[in-house]
Amino acid sequence: MIGIGRPGGFADYVTVPANYAHLMPAAMSFEHGAVVEPFTIGAQILHRAEPRPCDTIVLTGLGPIGLTVITLLKAWHKEVRVIGIDLVTERIANARGYGCDIVLNAREVDVVKKVMELTKDEGAAIVIECAGTPATIQQTVQLVATGGRIVIAGVTFRDICFPGRSFTKKEVEIYGSRNNAGHFPKVIEFISQNPEIAQRYISAVLPFEEITAAFQWAKGKPNEVTKILLKL
Repeated sequence: MIGIGRPGGFADYVTVPANYAHLMPAAMSFEHGAVVEPFTIGAQILHRAEPRPCDTIVLTGLGPIGLTVITLLKAWHKEVRVIGIDLVTERIANARGYGCDIVLNAREVDVVKKVMELTKDEGAAIVIECAGTPATIQQTVQLVATGGRIVIAGVTFRDICFPGRSFTKKEVEIYGSRNNAGHFPKVIEFISQNPEIAQRYISAVLPFEEITAAFQWAKGKPNEVTKILLKL
């Protein structure tokens, strides 16, 4: 990954293997093209989750990647019900606007109890974790239904402990999700056909010279930021 595993994310020029390069439609702007990558992460999460019609899906973490998950679920799997969970008021409001059916503020309600109430004590068929905290990752086993599936996309460098009895008793499946190989063509087509979605995802476009301020804004006030683009 250029800029993470390999330096060069902000270089003027960079070489990549040919299969890493994808042709944009002529009508797609570079701004909208820059939104494709995070949506491919969401597409891979759904690939791992394998949602079925009428599934109830719990999504913890309603930040930038969580919003791509909601968007793609509502576009590609219209019959599912999505319950979003977060601590940040702005992100909860944002998730509603992206189509989340039910949103829960974890500061205000017992989310496990509420999810069980909403699912008639069954739990969610799928739990997708995008917050990346040990507490929310551990909580997935409590939120998921028997025979359900957990997809962990959030990143933490700390060890995680699952309740052993619940894990085996429920016969749950746990999947990690990180890569996005193979999803670029489909997501490019989706974004090109839905430019309003890409535009909404962009919080601001700043000149490249303001890169330091952009990083400070994104890191210091993540509740205000989904995607900042830097323009040369």
